Amino acid sequence: MSAASSVGTAARPPLSMAAFVRDIVAAADRFGRDDLDRARAAMAGPIHRLVERDDLLGAGIPRHGNNVAESYYLYFDGELSIVLFKVPTERPVQPHDHGVWEILFVYRGALEHTVYERVDDGSVAGRAVLRDHQCATLHPGDCAVVISNSGRSRDLLDAAEIARRKGATTILITASGSPLAQTAQGGSQILLAVDHPEDYDRYSPMVSRLLHLMVIDILTTAVALRLPGELRPMLQEIKKNLRAKRYTRAEPD
Repeated sequence: MSAASSVGTAARPPLSMAAFVRDIVAAADRFGRDDLDRARAAMAGPIHRLVERDDLLGAGIPRHGNNVAESYYLYFDGELSIVLFKVPTERPVQPHDHGVWEILFVYRGALEHTVYERVDDGSVAGRAVLRDHQCATLHPGDCAVVISNSGRSRDLLDAAEIARRKGATTILITASGSPLAQTAQGGSQILLAVDHPEDYDRYSPMVSRLLHLMVIDILTTAVALRLPGELRPMLQEIKKNLRAKRYTRAEPD
């Protein structure tokens, strides 16, 4: 999973485990419980660099793990542990309490993860009443694109907040200075400001729609250019099929 370097740019060296721990601890100490969104943003960079290591799957020391198929220590100092584990696919893992802070990210595959809240008084031994507090299916590299002309839509603001909480990168296409634009903080929230003189309350906005479509076309083209080589013939086939559905141009007499 090493990152390919661009032409003329040397590949950056792998992130050492010591440097990863230093960056994660610094982010936790700086933001802690006070600003979880900024803490996640600060931790995203080191995490992305860690998973670029080609030797990550073979770098750990085997450990006993509960509810997992395989488990390895990547780091342990008595207070902080970094663990790489394989989640079993045969059956769901029962609800359990770690009793510690946990940062969870997916290296390969996908993981449906639910955080529960205990709602009983704990008076009955061996029994707990739980309700879903947060539920998500996590995928590596998830990205949400949020488009808003005014940047003031409550539904879109809520959607952007949910995406951030789930750890997804968010791309915000909206007016600069708007409430939605102001939520773009850290490397995992990207603002593409689209400003224009058109009234936000206009029933049939045209200028903003054209600008948003232009930005989407640019993003689509950029993603297509970064696709693996084996996917490009598929895009060429799509273009060929679309061309076959057009009327041929009439030749001048």
